[in-house]
Amino acid sequence: MRTTTASAGRVPRLLELFRRELELCNVQPGETIGIYTEGGERAAYAEAWATAAVVLGASPFLLDMPAQPPATLAELGSSSGGCGLADNAAAVAAFEAADLLIDLASLLHTPEQEAIVRSGTRMLMCIEPVDVLERLFPTARLRAEALASEELLGAARTMRMASDAGTEITYELGDYVALCQYGCADAPGRWDHFGSALVGQVPNEGRADGVVVLAPGDMVFPFRRYLGEPVRMVVRDGYVTAIEGGFEATFLRDYYASYGDPAGYQISHLNWGLDQRARWDAIASGTGGIGMDARSLRGGVTFSTGPNHHHGGDNHSKCHVDMALRDCSLWLDDRLVIDAGRLVSDAAAPAAR
Repeated sequence: MRTTTASAGRVPRLLELFRRELELCNVQPGETIGIYTEGGERAAYAEAWATAAVVLGASPFLLDMPAQPPATLAELGSSSGGCGLADNAAAVAAFEAADLLIDLASLLHTPEQEAIVRSGTRMLMCIEPVDVLERLFPTARLRAEALASEELLGAARTMRMASDAGTEITYELGDYVALCQYGCADAPGRWDHFGSALVGQVPNEGRADGVVVLAPGDMVFPFRRYLGEPVRMVVRDGYVTAIEGGFEATFLRDYYASYGDPAGYQISHLNWGLDQRARWDAIASGTGGIGMDARSLRGGVTFSTGPNHHHGGDNHSKCHVDMALRDCSLWLDDRLVIDAGRLVSDAAAPAAR
């Protein structure tokens, strides 16, 4: 992709930000950097990524596919849903041949994303507003903490969450891989999301049981709204079997039912956030993007339903609901990791050991 000094001058803020991020992604001179957009969306991002790649001696190329019909918000809340690569083998092959792919359209949860990462290409999703990217920029400590927490979670055989609001749920673990995000794609075949810091796991098939109570002030995605009243979700044999409460519960029941997909009720990942810079009020302030602040909030927990293939499962449901909760406690086997929304220092900061 050809860039000019004049065009680079229009995006100095982004250029420096993305140059630093590419360095964290281990971009080397001579590497090929793919940049993917749809319908010209995030054009300033695309230009700045390309210019930053050139500054580091890499060779960028941009693929901007025609805009696709709007995806549902459950498909991660992007405007396009990243579906433009479907049935485009040549485009997928080009990205499989690249060293790094910058995804500006949200390919997450698509077969194309899986194929590209499986080929060994590093992939970085970048769809957050610039102020979120700057505030939640990756750090060496967060990277070390995320990787150590992933190791801790991967060795656990049970994960239990409880809260004063009434949550009491247990996951049996071990059949699938634990995963972490620390905001950069720095190793072959690594996918990450710029502006995130979290670690999570999915339960063994059919092995999650209990109750999750969403309290007022907790957040439901893809709606990006704070709850005004409690919602009680009953989980039996790995599936949500009842959603109880007032209007909020009815709203959520109707949303699940609109998909007509039983797999949407399956329990997916349970994450906890690591970043002390993340802000719970980011959505309310209008700068929250798709809500990575709530998902990455240090000591916050995200309870999810729907697809689990990102961890190695077979569920590819498009009905993906993330519910961000505060003030929960979480145990791995008998080890307390989060105490009423506060990370326990020896469990949550293993990077210091």
